[in-house]
Amino acid sequence: SLKTSARSRIGSSLACSAIGAFIAVLVLLYGPVREVAKRQSGSTPALFGTLLSMLTVLWCIYPVLWLLGTEGTGTIGLSTEVLVFAVIDVTAKAGFGLLLVSRVAALSQSKSGARSSRPIEASAA
Repeated sequence: SLKTSARSRIGSSLACSAIGAFIAVLVLLYGPVREVAKRQSGSTPALFGTLLSMLTVLWCIYPVLWLLGTEGTGTIGLSTEVLVFAVIDVTAKAGFGLLLVSRVAALSQSKSGARSSRPIEASAA
C-alpha cells in the first residue's frame, strides 16, 4: 500500500542518514583525531588506539545485533537479543569508562613521577 511504501522510504532514508553519520564520526576518529593522538608523548597514542579499537568494535555490534534481532531478520530470539544488548551496553559504557579512567590515571602518575607510598594522614582539628 501507499502508506507502507512511504514508511519504507522514510525508514530507508533514516537508516542511510544514520550510517552516514556513523561513517563520518569514524572518519574523524581515524583521521584528524588519531593524528593528534599520535603526536602526544608517552603511552597516550597506544591508549587512544586501544580505546578507538574498542569503541569501533562495540559500535559495530549494535547494528548487526539489531539486524539479527526481532526488529530485523528475527534470527535470534528476544531473550538473547536483550541479553547481548545488555552486555554490550555495560561493556561500551562502564567498561570503556573504567579503561579510560584507569589508563589516564596511570598516565598522569607516570608523568608526575612516582607518588609517595606513605599514606596521607588526617590532621587533627
